[in-house]
Amino acid sequence: MRDFFPIVELKGNPYEMGKTHGRKLAKEIKANLKLYFMMFRGFTGLEPQQCLGHAGRFLDVLQKDVPFILEEIEGIADGAELPVKEILFLNARSELMSMVQTQNAIP
Repeated sequence: MRDFFPIVELKGNPYEMGKTHGRKLAKEIKANLKLYFMMFRGFTGLEPQQCLGHAGRFLDVLQKDVPFILEEIEGIADGAELPVKEILFLNARSELMSMVQTQNAIP
């Protein structure tokens, strides 16, 4: 089971933990990103840049209400060598899918 779900020991502040997470699981994070971009394209018709635009809408809320979570997301992005919005997209994918589907359902 450990091979299927890798266990990564994290220490430090939120940014440091995120950076370790991103560095150790960069390959898996990038594979997930590719998968979810493909799923969003299929289910919603949105292209990756549109997904990232929607994901960016969460930045101000995170900064204001839970800055430590944004710090961890920034660390993951730096560790995986990806833009912050791509990590934000992965973390908010369920909310984004629901948001987009609701908007598409309104005539």
